[in-house]
Amino acid sequence: MQRKRTVKIVFGVVLILIIVWVADAGLAVRRMQSAKFEALEPSNFTILGFDAQIAEEKKWRVIVQNEVPAIYEAREEDFRAPDNPDTRGDAERKRIEANDVLRAMPTVLTEAHIASGRTKLKGRDALRGEYYALSLRLTEEGRSRLWTYCRNRVGQQMLLYVGDQAWSAPVITNEIASQLWLISRFSPFESSDLEIGPFFDEEIPEELLKAALKKP
Repeated sequence: MQRKRTVKIVFGVVLILIIVWVADAGLAVRRMQSAKFEALEPSNFTILGFDAQIAEEKKWRVIVQNEVPAIYEAREEDFRAPDNPDTRGDAERKRIEANDVLRAMPTVLTEAHIASGRTKLKGRDALRGEYYALSLRLTEEGRSRLWTYCRNRVGQQMLLYVGDQAWSAPVITNEIASQLWLISRFSPFESSDLEIGPFFDEEIPEELLKAALKKP
């Protein structure tokens, strides 16, 4: 009898916690849908949105070579096969200067929105060996800005810059755009709000973390 009573109490507590969490997330969604954020200026650590409409107007595309992304003027054949670009002859492409990209694309986050972070070993590739990720915990404003930008842009890319050097071009996934834990204040189930990778050189995410945690 005592055991059944204990089970009921535990079940009731868990149910209450779930209701509180879902209600808080729902209120957060409504709050952020009506939130108005001031435009951000690029900083030393900058996460840009590579907005598809702007990219199409300017005919820009992201090409990653040796794990480092760069922005180039697109060719006609890039639009015929957008998921399988022919990177031969990239030396003949017009490379877009970092300052032009930073001015044209929206700044989503800077180091001011990073509360904490860490690097971690994510796995091992059969050919290339171990790979790592950069995990960042955001401030409340940072989480709101990230969710607001990402929620209608699944499949688009973002760009991580330190100074004028791009280091990563992550793709916005359904997990980032729709998970309620990202916008709820009650988020005990996740150790990070944003994970960027993979990096096969362990030193790269470590240097990125230093830049993310260095406040202006």
